[in-house]
Amino acid sequence: MSHSFPSPSVRQPMRSRPRTRPAAMLLMELMISLAISAMLLVAIGAAYQSSSKAVEINEDFFQASQAARVSLNQILSLARRAEVFQPTGYDNSSSTWTGSSLLMTYHAPGATANPATDPSCIYTWSGSPTNQLQFYLNGTTYSMARNVTNFSFTADMSQLDPQSPQKALVRLTVDMTVTVGNQSVRLTGSAVPRSTVVYK
Repeated sequence: MSHSFPSPSVRQPMRSRPRTRPAAMLLMELMISLAISAMLLVAIGAAYQSSSKAVEINEDFFQASQAARVSLNQILSLARRAEVFQPTGYDNSSSTWTGSSLLMTYHAPGATANPATDPSCIYTWSGSPTNQLQFYLNGTTYSMARNVTNFSFTADMSQLDPQSPQKALVRLTVDMTVTVGNQSVRLTGSAVPRSTVVYK
């Protein structure tokens, strides 16, 4: 009795499937990637530039407003010690005066007032386009504050001596506005000269 054994199957070699696309990036894909990267870099650069400009404007505004505050305090402190005021353009008859330039004769703290020998100074606002608050002393001009877009002195004048028609300044008010970019701050203050105060 003969037995038949199945013949072993002949394994065919596997054929690799043809690739439907190349492994490397196509030129179109590379160009799209470069375009997206360029747009991202432009957006990041614009954001950085905007942030840097905002920081610079804030720093300029802080410095300008701080200089204006120091100038305001100095003017009012000097006005309290001043004995003689000469408002520019005052007609010697009005009860109030408003202007942007004022001469003051003052004495040092603790010193005895002597208008004949005490120093005099002039505060003046230059206006546009420089917008500077300036201080004149002994022939030298000093820049006190910049970016001052509006400034005014307001003086209340009163006839202290009934026997004299000469009026004296009894209250000085300073009003200034500092503007940098879209930011602005308004500073005001007033002072009463001690020379006009009557103690009873």
